[in-house]
Amino acid sequence: MEKPEPKPTTNGDNKKNRIFKWILIAGFSIFFIFVLYYFIMISLAARKWISDFNKNYKTALLQSDSSSLQFITDSTFRTLHQQIAFTKARLDLTKANPLGLSIDLSDSSAKLIIHGVTVHSSKIRQVKIARSLLAVEPYYLSLELSKPLKVKTEVSSIPKEPIQIITAPKDTIEAAQISAIPDTTTTCSTFYKIIFENNLTLFVFQKPKTNKLFDLQWISFLYKARAPQVKANIVSILKFKIPEYSPEILIGLPEWEAKTIYRALPKEGLVALRLY
Repeated sequence: MEKPEPKPTTNGDNKKNRIFKWILIAGFSIFFIFVLYYFIMISLAARKWISDFNKNYKTALLQSDSSSLQFITDSTFRTLHQQIAFTKARLDLTKANPLGLSIDLSDSSAKLIIHGVTVHSSKIRQVKIARSLLAVEPYYLSLELSKPLKVKTEVSSIPKEPIQIITAPKDTIEAAQISAIPDTTTTCSTFYKIIFENNLTLFVFQKPKTNKLFDLQWISFLYKARAPQVKANIVSILKFKIPEYSPEILIGLPEWEAKTIYRALPKEGLVALRLY
């Protein structure tokens, strides 16, 4: 049986294929250019935030205490002032009701404090600090952190106050079925995002002892938590405006420690923070 001869391609088909190919190339090029433009604008936003942060504190010091400016380049003075600033913030935590949170990244510790007494301490397993926070003048940063940071908003993968409704079983069979249902308030992975009133952002995630190559739950939470900011950034960029910038700090805690700290910290709680 003879095979049917393939239909010869016409000039019209070749033209459609070329047009489709050029549309794909143009689409990928536009997407690549926009992504590049997005990251350039975010980089400019970070630089603007650093410049404004240093400028505002320098202007304030020139008007109030210009004598301290001559010491800010001295490393010993910087270190001493950072210790004093953190101590002042810790002392102000005694006014927190009912408790406050102290985070010292220099010794990798997070502590819940009630009236100056540590009631719970946790070891921080992983830290990532935004480069913008490391780029500002350390003395100005210590002034910013010399008072506790107040929580403005928070987003979490777990409820702040877990409520589990259990219907009384009618018999032993139904009781056995209820006991077999997993308690999601204790098994759900713990991730949360805290935005302070000065727009500093803190991400806390549970850090297991063994490292995972990919944690899909953590990636999913980051996507949802950052989506509103990314959307706002895109709107600003399309208007050819530099977007608002918020420096981020990420810390990893043991699973139960992360959950304990989140549920103990009040909704508008106070946090004393030391970066280095």
